[in-house]
Amino acid sequence: MATKFELEDFIPFLNKHDPHHQYSIEKLVGGMINVTVRATKQSISPSTSVPSHDDSEPPSRFPAQSLVLKYAPPYIAGVGLAMPFSQRRQSIEAAALALFDGLLSNLRSYDITIPTLHIYDEKEHILVIEDLGKVETIEDWLQKSPTLAQCVEVGTRLGRFLVNLHMSPLTDPERFEFPDKNELIKAGIVDTIPDYLNKMDIPDADLVHGIIAKSFAERTSAPARTVFSVGDLWPPSVLLNESGSKIGIIDWEFAGLGAPLQDMAQFAAHLHLLLLTADPACAEGVRVFLKALHETYGQTSREMKAPWLSPQSVEQHIRAAWILHAREMINNAAEREWPGCIPLTAEGFLACPKRRALAKVGVEYALATQLGDSEFRERWQKELVLRPLYS
Repeated sequence: MATKFELEDFIPFLNKHDPHHQYSIEKLVGGMINVTVRATKQSISPSTSVPSHDDSEPPSRFPAQSLVLKYAPPYIAGVGLAMPFSQRRQSIEAAALALFDGLLSNLRSYDITIPTLHIYDEKEHILVIEDLGKVETIEDWLQKSPTLAQCVEVGTRLGRFLVNLHMSPLTDPERFEFPDKNELIKAGIVDTIPDYLNKMDIPDADLVHGIIAKSFAERTSAPARTVFSVGDLWPPSVLLNESGSKIGIIDWEFAGLGAPLQDMAQFAAHLHLLLLTADPACAEGVRVFLKALHETYGQTSREMKAPWLSPQSVEQHIRAAWILHAREMINNAAEREWPGCIPLTAEGFLACPKRRALAKVGVEYALATQLGDSEFRERWQKELVLRPLYS
C-alpha cells in the first residue's frame, strides 16, 4: 500500500479476495490509530457471468452483507506522518482475535461478541473482520438514558466476561510483545501530564507526574504483567445495540499481558468523567452501570481466587489502579470536550474551571496513593467508583 492511503485503495483488495462482488466503502469514525471502513456488497461484479437458468448469486468469500476492514499505516492514522507507529500492532490484533476461535473460544459463551477474523494480510497491512452491525459506543448508549435494568444487565455481563478474560492463560505471551506501544503511551499520555496540570494551574504537577511515571515504568515491566488484557480498554472499544442485548469488544491492537486491574481502572476513568459531567438521568445510569460492572468483576474475582486479590499483593494493585485511573482522568479532562467546558479549539481552553475541576479529581487519586498503609486503606474503603473491584 502507498504511504498516502485513500478509501478507494480498499477496492482492489476486495476485488482480489471476493472478485464476484462489488462493494461500497464507508469510513467509520472514532478510531485514531488505523483507517477503518465498512464495506457493503452492492451488486455482482460486471465481470461475473451467471447462467441464465440460475438466479442465485455467485458464492462470496464473505457470507455477510458487510465487513469491516482496517488498514494500519506506519503512523497514527489520525495524526499522520508526524507520528510514526509500528505496524506490528495489526499482527497483535490478528493474534488476539484468533484466540477467540482457539485457546479462548470458551469465552464466547459469556455472550460478549468478539469480531471474527476473516483475513489478515500482513503484506498489505489490512485486517478483514466481522461487522457488528448497527451499534454505538457504550458512552453514547449511556447518554441516551437506557433503563436502569438495562444498565445493570450490561454491566453484569461485561464484568463477568472481563474477569474471565483476565483469568485466562496465555500460552505464548511473546506473540504480544510490543515495546513501541509503551513508548507511545509514555510520550503521548504520561509525559503530557505536567504541562496539562501547569496550564490548568493545579499544584504539584511535577510530583503527580513523578508518581504516574514511576507507576507506569513498574506496571509495564515483565514481572508486573501477569494477566491477559485488552490493553487499551476505553468506551469506544465497547459497542452495544440499542437494547443492550448485543455487546461487542473491538480494537485489540494493544492486547497482551498487562498488570492486574489495568483494563478496569482505565475504562472506569472515562466513565467517571462522564458521571461527573452528565445530566442527572444519564449520571444515574452511568453510576448503576459502573456499580454492576465492578461488583460483578470483584465478586467473580473472589470466587475464582484471583491472585491480585491475595492479602500479600492486593494493596499494591489498588495503589497502581488508582494511579492509572488518575492518569486517564487527567489526560482526558484535558483532551476531550465536556459539557460546560471551554471548547478545545478555543485559546486557553485548559484554563476552563470545569476542566480544571475534573483533572483535580484525578490528581487526588494520584496523591492519595502516597499515604501510609492505614491512611490509604481508610481512603480506599470510602471511595465509591473503584472499590467494588477489590472489596
